[in-house]
Amino acid sequence: MKKHGGIKRSSLILSENKNYFCPCHRRGVSSIALLIFAAIFIMVSFSFASLKFSDKNNLGSGENLFSRASAVILKTLGGAFSSEEKKPVLEIDLGKNSGMDSGIFSEKNFVAPITPEKIPVESPKNSVAVKNEKSGAENFSTSSPRTENNPAAIPAAETQIQKKISDCIFSTAGVSNHQIIFSEINWAGDNESASNEWIEIKNNSGRALGLNGWQILSGDGNVKIIFKEENKISSGELYLLERTDDNSVPDVTADMIYSGALSNSGAALKIFDADCNLSDELDASKKWSAGDSAARKTMERSILDFSWHTSNSPGGTPKQENSMAFSTKGIEETSQLVDSPVGNQTTTSAAPDSQTQNQTTAHILIAGIQITGGSGKTTNDFIKIFNPSSAPFNLKGYRLIKRTKTGTSDTSIKSWTADAFIPAGGYYMWANSSFTALNPPADITTSGSIASDNSIAIRQGSENSGTIIDAVAWGAAQNGVAEGSLYPANPGPNQILSRKSANGILQDTDNNQNDFEIK
Repeated sequence: MKKHGGIKRSSLILSENKNYFCPCHRRGVSSIALLIFAAIFIMVSFSFASLKFSDKNNLGSGENLFSRASAVILKTLGGAFSSEEKKPVLEIDLGKNSGMDSGIFSEKNFVAPITPEKIPVESPKNSVAVKNEKSGAENFSTSSPRTENNPAAIPAAETQIQKKISDCIFSTAGVSNHQIIFSEINWAGDNESASNEWIEIKNNSGRALGLNGWQILSGDGNVKIIFKEENKISSGELYLLERTDDNSVPDVTADMIYSGALSNSGAALKIFDADCNLSDELDASKKWSAGDSAARKTMERSILDFSWHTSNSPGGTPKQENSMAFSTKGIEETSQLVDSPVGNQTTTSAAPDSQTQNQTTAHILIAGIQITGGSGKTTNDFIKIFNPSSAPFNLKGYRLIKRTKTGTSDTSIKSWTADAFIPAGGYYMWANSSFTALNPPADITTSGSIASDNSIAIRQGSENSGTIIDAVAWGAAQNGVAEGSLYPANPGPNQILSRKSANGILQDTDNNQNDFEIK
């Protein structure tokens, strides 16, 4: 060992794995060995005592006692002489110019100890780093291999849980809310194939809807359509479902393909929302109420009163507004003309003008009423008027009025002072001017509004004294404007107080309670 200035130059090494031996250290090594053996003896003795007193009732044979004692000794020795854990190394150079001569550590020659933060730590195999959100540190936790082919290895808490879609039961009863409705049904196919069937539905809710979980079911079980998350329908949109493939309707792209045949003898169909609430239903289980198998004509829905009629358009109107229902059945015709202050006179001219004839005594009818769209949409009001005659009807000189619950005088909603025609067998709609989302849009709008317990009427002439052509009262109205008994309830949000119909003919018995229903 070299000397320098009377001071030994040496290295102080703190390491369990440093194999360094010096004869001058024999005495110290012997002392350490004696201490180690003494510690082992004490631990072995303590182990035997623990075996004897803590498990004295289950020691068993002497062989078992010996094997257990051996295990304790081996574990103790293993703990005492284990070299698996590496210790940090601190080396201090006490040589020349080290600064140790003056008893001061030199900043230049000082080797900083390796701190635990600087020691590289190898993450265990198959470990997962989990970041502590508060400290930012990453913790490693071991787990079994996780692969796509081993889903059982993935903890249940980490798997993505999707909402299970329950099968709705066709026999579920309820009142249809008419958010989504059947709009047109081609149950007869076309000239190419009787299998070219299709179903058209319409969003009647006034807002866009996601169809995930919605279902269309038939009573015979042939049709079972379950919509998925990607199926969405805008407000007022017509949505086309074609059977088997996208060839059922030439030149029109299907929104969805389904399977299952519609019997030509009839079927019952229902639409359920994602919670299996009834949205719409059609009971034609005994016979289709409209459509023509021989002529391959579809069955169309009136958006006003939800009645069905045979389409006037060959092949139907897929993804288009339905054709007008027209029938002269039940209309009483006479040679008399309806008098009017604007001169609705007999004419053979095809073009409607102020001289156009109202050819029958069958008068125009109030066919449907909506009084609210719900919270924040209380002025989503409309009134639909139907012309059952075979010629256009001129509204000039007529007015639409309302009365409040106990009102004794008219309030005009709309007065026609210029030509305005209702098509033959067609409809004319008034709506509040704020109801801009109405689809199709109204023919005329004003700032007028209607509400619960009101009544409305079509008058020919002035307010209060003009001839009432048709009138409807609902709820608890007591204002003297009604036909027969009033309808005893108020329609709710987006519900329509609708005139009843049969085979496309609107019912008119001059009794509101008998002639109307809420849809």
